[in-house]
Amino acid sequence: MLEKARLWLERAKADLKSAEVLMDIVPADSIYHSQQAVEKAIKSALVLKGIEVKEHRVSGLFYDEFVILYPQLEEIYEIAVELEKHWLRTRYPIDYSKGVWNPLDAYKKDDAERYFRLAERFVKELEKFLEEEFGV
Repeated sequence: MLEKARLWLERAKADLKSAEVLMDIVPADSIYHSQQAVEKAIKSALVLKGIEVKEHRVSGLFYDEFVILYPQLEEIYEIAVELEKHWLRTRYPIDYSKGVWNPLDAYKKDDAERYFRLAERFVKELEKFLEEEFGV
């Protein structure tokens, strides 16, 4: 379990690097990778409890399995909830009442920078927590 948790964290950090590189080039893709970094960090934690998830919406499980027991994770949980809203929107054109949502037009560099900083904070704080509590 520890090895797999570490591998999930490595993947989360790789997504952070991708998010940083893409910030100026394709902000929507940068935000997608920021969301993925948070998702993979959560999956790292869940693996330690024997939970393997293939879905993208994992903040609820994170809350149930960790935040309830460790209230100090509440702040970063809010980051996960915020970024989770963007995993689909950053990737695909979506029909809605006013036309078609185009992620390439909708997201700007400022958005990418903001979400990158949030994701970076999430990954760092969760990694520190997992190291202290579980020896990851």
